[in-house]
Amino acid sequence: MTQAEIWINDFLETSKNENEVVMFNILCGDFNFDNMSIGDKENWEHSLMKQYQDPARVRPGLDHPWAVGTECCQHSMYDKEVNTPEGLKSVLENDGTGYIEDVINPEMKGKRRLDYLLYSEQGMNKDLEVNVEEYQFVTQLATLTDHIPIAMTFTIQSKGQDTQAAHL
Repeated sequence: MTQAEIWINDFLETSKNENEVVMFNILCGDFNFDNMSIGDKENWEHSLMKQYQDPARVRPGLDHPWAVGTECCQHSMYDKEVNTPEGLKSVLENDGTGYIEDVINPEMKGKRRLDYLLYSEQGMNKDLEVNVEEYQFVTQLATLTDHIPIAMTFTIQSKGQDTQAAHL
């Protein structure tokens, strides 16, 4: 995490030309830790997680109730209950137990979220603001991957200009 933070800050400092405006700053991927397991506390309290906003997180150690786990159990990802987008969606909406990995903390009941889509206003023009409009867990790839893809729609607002939408 520390090395990633160093690389990101170095990139932000060295890649922007004076005549360019940074419109948004997104960091995403499989981070291999969740926001609620005590064994991962060092990671969810890392300064990188303070620099970036996680729309699915209420605070370090607690996710929003609507957040779902993103690592599927490989041994059951082909079961008929989850091998269609509709079936996977239904299981996720009903806690994901038995289909989402909870090996570190079984009390999480299908909420082990290892994949993140984060944003930061660091390096952005100070007149711009990021507003998350929608955050989704995508079930269309049922059986094609052992992770639940995530998507986010956000707007960039600038003083005196209309909102511009971006979809990731």
